[in-house]
Amino acid sequence: MNTNPTYTDFYTYRSKENALLIFQQRLKDAKIVFEKFHESFMQRNCPICGSNEFSSLPKFLGYYEMSLCAICHSEYVNPAPNPQALSFYYNHCENNKTYALLNSKQKASAKIDSRVNFIAEYIEKILQKQDCCNILEIGCNSGVFIYALSEYLQQIGKKNVNYYGIDIDENAITLAQDSLKEQIGGGAIFKR
Repeated sequence: MNTNPTYTDFYTYRSKENALLIFQQRLKDAKIVFEKFHESFMQRNCPICGSNEFSSLPKFLGYYEMSLCAICHSEYVNPAPNPQALSFYYNHCENNKTYALLNSKQKASAKIDSRVNFIAEYIEKILQKQDCCNILEIGCNSGVFIYALSEYLQQIGKKNVNYYGIDIDENAITLAQDSLKEQIGGGAIFKR
């Protein structure tokens, strides 16, 4: 069994027009978050290795200060948005509303991709040893991955699976609750 998932190109499950729309909206929202919250941004160590040794890079969008870790060479925003800024971004910015809406429209044509196959292999092994399996997707957005996984598992006869999704984006969770909850076999619970 391959233990390394194959990563999917950003255009694979959306049109180039939709990808461009998401990208442009992310840039606009990043500027809004910076203007509203930059005074409360927090200094941090490297999010990958934890080092506090870094050098400065050119600013992202001319606003966000960037750092280059001296140990692992990761590039990251520093200082970073605080939890209040992130909550504002996920719950009030247009990009996440657009992204969740576009994702929810994909559910009818959700393709079984390498991520679904990768996870399904593990679930099949679990179900060989026990009667039921619980799946929790952290950062589920509008639930498209859970939907694709549930469809695939039902197609291969794996029905004793419970699905759960959590996300900090209230808009995405509302979309998941409204559009997917009744369609996912075994039930589904989406929470913020």
